[in-house]
Amino acid sequence: MSVLLIDDEPGFRELALLHFKKNFGNMKVFEATNPVEGLSLFEKNKDTIRYVFCDFYLPIQNGNDFVELVKKNNPNVYVCLVTGDDIIQKEKHAPHVDRVFYKLDGFEQIIDFIKKH
Repeated sequence: MSVLLIDDEPGFRELALLHFKKNFGNMKVFEATNPVEGLSLFEKNKDTIRYVFCDFYLPIQNGNDFVELVKKNNPNVYVCLVTGDDIIQKEKHAPHVDRVFYKLDGFEQIIDFIKKH
């Protein structure tokens, strides 16, 4: 089981890595700063990636479009948007988005989501 994390903020990625390591030990986390890197990592590792967490606002392409591509490639992977913008809602991005997480809420909800799925 591994995670693909796409976010252009290095501080958020570092914090996410700390939480993943603390809660899941040696879980493999692939990191990308934009959708092009993310799609390349996903295609190379799609057999092991179970979760994709993607920032909504990214350079090159928005996260919503990116997670739609991922879900079309593998409908069994959980794809989630992570955003600092509380206006973004899952209902506006269904059916390809499994969940929207808000950065200001912290990582507890993301960790719980992984534990339940």
